Amino acid sequence: MTAHTTQDDQSLPAAAPEAAVPADLSEKLGTLPDQPGVYLMKDRAGRVLYVGKAASLRARVRQYFQPGHTDSPRILHLISKIRDVETVVVANEVEALILEATLIKRHHPWYNVRLADDKAYPYLKLTSDPFPKIVMTRKVVRDGAKYFGPYPYHEPKLVGRTIRLLRRQFKLRTCNLEIAGDLPRPCLDYYIGQCSAPCVAWGATKDQYAEQVRQAAAFLEGKQDDLVHDLENEMQAASAAMNFERAAQLRDQIRGLEALGEKQRIVSKAGEDRDILAVAQDGDLGCVQIFFVRGGRVIGQEHFLLRGTRGAAGAESLGAFLSQFYETATSVPPQILLPEPVPEREVIEWWLTERRGGRVELVTPQRGERVRLVAMARENAALHLAEERARIGDAAGPGVRELQDLLHLDAPPVRIECYDISNFQGGESVASLVVAEGGRVKKRDYRRFRMKYTEGPDDTAMMQEVLRRRFAQARKEQERLDRDEPIPVKWAALPDLIVLDGGRGQLGAALEVLFEYNHAIPAIALAKQQELIYASRRRCSCCSGFATKPTGSPTPTTRSSGSGGSSSPRSTRFPGSGSGGSGPSSVTSGRCGPSGPRASNRSRRWRASVQRWPGASTSTCRITRRDPRAGRHVARPARRGSGGSLRGPCDRAVRRRRAGSGPGLARPGAVGPLA
Repeated sequence: MTAHTTQDDQSLPAAAPEAAVPADLSEKLGTLPDQPGVYLMKDRAGRVLYVGKAASLRARVRQYFQPGHTDSPRILHLISKIRDVETVVVANEVEALILEATLIKRHHPWYNVRLADDKAYPYLKLTSDPFPKIVMTRKVVRDGAKYFGPYPYHEPKLVGRTIRLLRRQFKLRTCNLEIAGDLPRPCLDYYIGQCSAPCVAWGATKDQYAEQVRQAAAFLEGKQDDLVHDLENEMQAASAAMNFERAAQLRDQIRGLEALGEKQRIVSKAGEDRDILAVAQDGDLGCVQIFFVRGGRVIGQEHFLLRGTRGAAGAESLGAFLSQFYETATSVPPQILLPEPVPEREVIEWWLTERRGGRVELVTPQRGERVRLVAMARENAALHLAEERARIGDAAGPGVRELQDLLHLDAPPVRIECYDISNFQGGESVASLVVAEGGRVKKRDYRRFRMKYTEGPDDTAMMQEVLRRRFAQARKEQERLDRDEPIPVKWAALPDLIVLDGGRGQLGAALEVLFEYNHAIPAIALAKQQELIYASRRRCSCCSGFATKPTGSPTPTTRSSGSGGSSSPRSTRFPGSGSGGSGPSSVTSGRCGPSGPRASNRSRRWRASVQRWPGASTSTCRITRRDPRAGRHVARPARRGSGGSLRGPCDRAVRRRRAGSGPGLARPGAVGPLA
């Protein structure tokens, strides 16, 4: 392999005619090799925009810059951004196909059709040990083991169910023991029928266990009919030898396999092995549906999401998917049904034939049962795409919307970050960060922090350290992104809600850090033992907005003496307030509640924190009562009135104010009750 590269920073017009190509790039186009290979197109910052393959690199790359080459907006937009072209020469077109798929998975180019998430697909693995075990893995390596998959990355529980089924039917082990047959007794798996106990002298022998592994592999490959036939012969032999216990075990195993076979739809009486593919596209998102047919039965189906399909034809998307999916697939059938011919069909067939070790055909059926199967795959692809579109269209989802209503947040918490502190015997303190987006966990954003600056088991100080380090990283990364540096976004994505494990102290500490970094992010703290939620935002039952205050700070109060009285409310500044801030500018409080003896009862004193947001037309209040036993103010639950509306003590104050008698609410920024 040889590599050729050039770099240019001059601008390129959107139409990209040959005469407008920058001088350095024009020289490069004239010296490209006339050999098969892969080309990488990059932008000004060096990011890979597109990866392609060609039988002749010179002819293919120069074709992009010829006038009238294409009218596709996607390709024209790509051409306008090209500032660098790098080529890699290979021996033939098959090597170019393989290298192209590898580079697409590595760089995730924006203008390539690519799998949405190709690094998370789980596989089933039968290890290469003398007594193989069945495990799940996400990496396929050449270690002599047998791999089956990939399984859908959005259904990881499917792999677990398959492993449990294999253990129940074929008694395969999952432990990490070195099998020598010298243990005094087997583990619990043997007694519950999940293992044949090769670890003890009286358990399964090496040959018996190898037969179990062979049967499990045949089951995973879809050869159930042959497997059932072999088991029936073995059952008859055991019965003839009067080993009725073994015959009964084989009978139960056969019945289990037959029950599974009844659930699998028969699509071919000839018993062929084939994969059926179809694609559905909508803008930049696509979905490929696959039906796996083995022995004439549909043994499984999966759907895979594609990115970068905007402006790409369905055949082009299918061709890109074939090269990326079957590069890591553990089995390739002799026939693949497609709804339409794909570009470079001969090259793909040649490559798949080499992978399988036998002939592979890409067939586009025109009539008969196979046309109906392809249509069924297309319908399923469209359904899965519609479901994904519906989920993406409302990134929050119903669960996030419900959480927004429960916490009375201004916006749905699409991205939620949860923090927890862990100590081991007063030392070895670590903090964990768990992230969820759109109602789904996002494990690739999980982080773990080791305490660097906080000494001793001080949860509040450690929480502040973790948050400061997190937002400091976000600030540094955002500065680099503002300079158009080609870096992945890891910390700059800020949360819509922060969830803390702790109570009032942890929440107050978090609000201080948010104030330092000028972030108006709502936060809550979960006190699990008391089953309480401390929130930085509360809504009064009589108002339409929110009242936000640090939970750890005292609530300033003011007293009113009837409708004509006056008072001097105090103002309290909050994190994020001030000039240009997004938080509340001030908070004033007035006594809110019934008059008379009930109002003078100190153990049942109700208060309302009133605030006006910048640009808001209404005031809000937070109703609390003093609990002398707890030593703190707690939110009073709202009551439902006769008219069906929620109301609390603040409602009574509003009604008295309108009637012209009784204490009212203090106007924010003013003295005296509301007029």
